[in-house]
Amino acid sequence: MALAAALQLGACTPPTGTRAEPQAVLDASRPPVIAFGVMGDLPYSKIDEAHVPTILKDMHQVGARLALHVGDIKSSIEPCSEALLTHRIALLQAGPLPVVLTPGDNEWTDCHRGSAGRYDPLERLSLLRRLAWPDPHNPVRPGSDLKPRLGQTNAAQTNAGHQINAGQTIAAQAMEHQPGQPENARWSIEGLHFVTVHVVGSRNGLEQFPGSDAEMMARMQANAQWLGQTVDLALQASAQGLVIAFHADPDFGTPPGRGYQEFQTLLQDAAQRFKGPILLVHGDGHRFRVDQPLPGPQGNWPHVTRLEAFGWPRSRHWVLVSFEARRSPAFRIMTREASSDR
Repeated sequence: MALAAALQLGACTPPTGTRAEPQAVLDASRPPVIAFGVMGDLPYSKIDEAHVPTILKDMHQVGARLALHVGDIKSSIEPCSEALLTHRIALLQAGPLPVVLTPGDNEWTDCHRGSAGRYDPLERLSLLRRLAWPDPHNPVRPGSDLKPRLGQTNAAQTNAGHQINAGQTIAAQAMEHQPGQPENARWSIEGLHFVTVHVVGSRNGLEQFPGSDAEMMARMQANAQWLGQTVDLALQASAQGLVIAFHADPDFGTPPGRGYQEFQTLLQDAAQRFKGPILLVHGDGHRFRVDQPLPGPQGNWPHVTRLEAFGWPRSRHWVLVSFEARRSPAFRIMTREASSDR
């Protein structure tokens, strides 16, 4: 599997003249302090499903400690059936490394559409939460092969760490989920703090179906509390960096896209408070890009980098992120294409 590009766009202004380096590889003599994979907006079909285990295997082989899936585990024209959602979640959980999922609009917001089966979106959201982030005090339904939580695939993923490769262990804080909105999670690995925030495409649910505006307001209130608390914890712990993962492309700008005004403000507040390198990770647009688009008081925030993941139809592509606090930039971002012959 060749590395398609090597980008070093982190907590600094992106350099000019960056070009693809097809033969580039990670320097094995100096492994990154933390490495993780990013994927999203796949699988979009039964054919796409074959790429998921290949990508997860590739992530594991190059030393990624976990995978972030930034939502849309089905296409908008596939049915939002329990059978399909269950199957796609199990597919993510069957890989060799932990997968952390944040929801996309295709999983619930858009399920009222005829092409998706005309389901009640709020009922589908409730189902999705039961399937992917069940109450840890309640067992998974009999006969289900789903693991207890996406992102917590076995008992080793606690304060004791999670064994990935021989000699490589995550020194990780146990993952915490937000009560009432369990898809929002946070954890830390060796000074790098992670948080997922439930923000989806289709204008974040604005004006999408009866009751969608009230749901969006309640969800954003929970998001604000969760993100604010996470920044508090990162500051208290003297965190070296912060990764914020969500699904939607918020259309950053002045003004931002409809449905995303409050979220952009939350991110701006986080950037104001946390001065270390911040990486925003999302999907939705199906186009890989790395830039620094978050507006600040004196131009865009230079310590905030946005990574948008690949998506269908580039369903074999994923992104490898490595973080080293002493390096400048701290985040190194590289693209990979998983090959079925490996």
